[in-house]
Amino acid sequence: MPLAAGLFALTAASCVRAYVPRSPGSARAGGASVSVTALYTAPPQSVYPRVGAVALQGSYRKNQGVTLAVPRLAPDGASPCSAGVPASTTAWADDAPSGSPSDQTSSTTQAGSMMAIFRRDSLDQLGLLRAPTILDVAVFRRDGSQDCLRLPVVVHATEPEWSEHPVFSRGVGVDLFVPFRPIYAADAASMFVFRMGPWVGPVRLRSELGLGGAFEKNTNANLVAYVFRAGILLDALVVHTGRFGLGISVGYDTMALSLRPNVEGLSHQGEGFQGLIHGPRAGLS
Repeated sequence: MPLAAGLFALTAASCVRAYVPRSPGSARAGGASVSVTALYTAPPQSVYPRVGAVALQGSYRKNQGVTLAVPRLAPDGASPCSAGVPASTTAWADDAPSGSPSDQTSSTTQAGSMMAIFRRDSLDQLGLLRAPTILDVAVFRRDGSQDCLRLPVVVHATEPEWSEHPVFSRGVGVDLFVPFRPIYAADAASMFVFRMGPWVGPVRLRSELGLGGAFEKNTNANLVAYVFRAGILLDALVVHTGRFGLGISVGYDTMALSLRPNVEGLSHQGEGFQGLIHGPRAGLS
């Protein structure tokens, strides 16, 4: 499987999470080196077969005449390059441009990208990544000698060694808008909001789209008030515990209020667009 195809197949699945090492490391042995720069996890319900997946992405470099074997994840202290779980899919992508001579004829070294995908159920059976874990890559040389390249993936299971690396944020929420005084006869409005946007360091830049209803007083009981909302928001997390947190946010909102008939066969008097409510906002989230 090409490296790009393997990465796409993993990241296209829902609920895939990406992590980067807080202290990037590499290992070298017998004329070869490997580094790991990212870790991806997919839960069992996201990929087929429904066993989940864990992928390690990084880079490699090796001398001419050196072959790298299928990577393995093993407990720390296990027999080098013989224990643990082998990758179910491995891709070694050469950095040489397409159509150019291979490194075997133009250079003494070869470098490129690496991806190893492991079955998540097999890793869970051995408790890997929840305890000190090693990435083993056997190194074979043309003269018949061999070595084992060992790269620690998890050193201290109780300390944070990997950080989640979200690139894009998306989510839904329920908002309640209560003005100090009625606007277009609306006392309050509630809506479902869809938010999406990129991370900019520790801050999320998100656009918002919302749809809901308003509590409005009007003379035609057959009319129902609807609210449409669009805005842009910057927010940052201040404190959190588990899955709950408190943040600060600033943004700019535009809301449109419209009256529509509840029963088409009854009076439509007063229906239609009522007006816009717009302006900056700031507060806690």
